[in-house]
Amino acid sequence: MIDFTFHTPENTTGHTKELLEGIRKGYGFIPNLFAYMAEAPTTVEAYLALNDLVSKTSLTPAQQ
Repeated sequence: MIDFTFHTPENTTGHTKELLEGIRKGYGFIPNLFAYMAEAPTTVEAYLALNDLVSKTSLTPAQQ
């Protein structure tokens, strides 16, 4: 089994750090999902883009 690193702004640098700081600012904390997905910053960006697109639909917050 692969062990993924739990990333935080304190143990990362560069673009990954910026992403995690933005997530912390927006959510008030860093959800574990993002901390582990930060192994591949492009994955975090894609997830955030998908969240943004879904928020523009007619789905209710519960459905989103």
